[in-house]
This record gives sequence, structure tokens and C-alpha cells, in this order.
Amino acid sequence: TAQPTFFGGICKFPDADAYNECLNDLVNGDETVTDTYVRQVYEIAKINNIKYKYVGRAVWLVVIALFFQITLIVFTFAQKLA
Repeated sequence: TAQPTFFGGICKFPDADAYNECLNDLVNGDETVTDTYVRQVYEIAKINNIKYKYVGRAVWLVVIALFFQITLIVFTFAQKLA
């Protein structure tokens, strides 16, 4: 079954009526709404942890690329002066 409280799960429903029915089943079911939202928050935290790792890598790659570009500009300018 699709997760009705998470955007990825919501997109799996064919229409709004199916989504509404799933939400009603969730409210009336054995599983509490709190349990569903706890699972959602946990999954989002895992996703954000992975995103944070890749954003850190991207920042370092940008710094390295800028360093090499500035170095290339300096060497090119130095050769023109010589």
C-alpha cells in the first residue's frame, strides 16, 4: 500500500478519491496516525542525512574547481607578462 502521508506515496494513488479512502482507512484503522507520521519523519530524516552528505561533497567540488580555474587564470596571465 502507498504511504498516504508522504509525497512519494501520495503520487502513487490513481486519483483523489482513492487517496481520500486510504486516509479514512488510516484514521479508522488499528495503526494510529501518530505511528504513520513517526515513520514519515524518520524516513525524511534518513533522506536529509543522505542529501547533507552529497551537498557537502558538492561544496568541496565547487571549491576545488574554483581553485583550479583561478590557478589557470593566474598562470595564463603570468605567461602573457613574460
